[in-house]
Amino acid sequence: MTNTIPIVSHHSLLPALHDLVNSGALGRLWADEGVWKGLDIDYHPPHVERLYTDLDNGTRVMLHRLHPCAPDKALWHTHPWPCAVLVLAGKYEHSTGFVDRHGLHCNARSELVAGSSYEIVDPLAWHAVRPIDAPAYSVMLVGKPWPTKSAAPKPAPQRPLDAAEVEDLRRCFGDLLVWTRPMPAVVDFAKQTPYETDAVEAIAASQRFDTEETEV
Repeated sequence: MTNTIPIVSHHSLLPALHDLVNSGALGRLWADEGVWKGLDIDYHPPHVERLYTDLDNGTRVMLHRLHPCAPDKALWHTHPWPCAVLVLAGKYEHSTGFVDRHGLHCNARSELVAGSSYEIVDPLAWHAVRPIDAPAYSVMLVGKPWPTKSAAPKPAPQRPLDAAEVEDLRRCFGDLLVWTRPMPAVVDFAKQTPYETDAVEAIAASQRFDTEETEV
């Protein structure tokens, strides 16, 4: 099976993600069980279970089930590549910010619900996601790595999902990927509120920041 979708540009993946979902290409890709691999990411909250497959244009599709965690425990991190995300089910708190010599600064917090989408196009952009009340499910389209390293800690290698865990994820995502509504043409950020300074300082104090690369 040839896994090909159009990529608009290296720095803007939202249009390609919209096309992947709305055209039915993601559903057809999902039907090919042999191309998907699993990974259990539990080195830091939130616990994430991932299914992923590489496309022949150098990009990758990731399906995530993210588990709830305490408000002050969600990992702040960057990505070594541009990415676009669609929330398929559930909801999560999405915080964005940056790090300078004074530490971590959060500039916004949004509650993203099913149907919300966003992209990360800056290698220096930090963010954190915290599922609310129940697991959240998302699809992420990942581009080719930036030439510069991510400014976040590199985790230890994570455990592959076993066959039973993969089957459980496939059962959950099977229903979600029967997408019956077109994705919205704009990013939907709901309930945006300022982030409490004390909470940011507490998070920054509990997490170290270095120049290693991470793939969360």
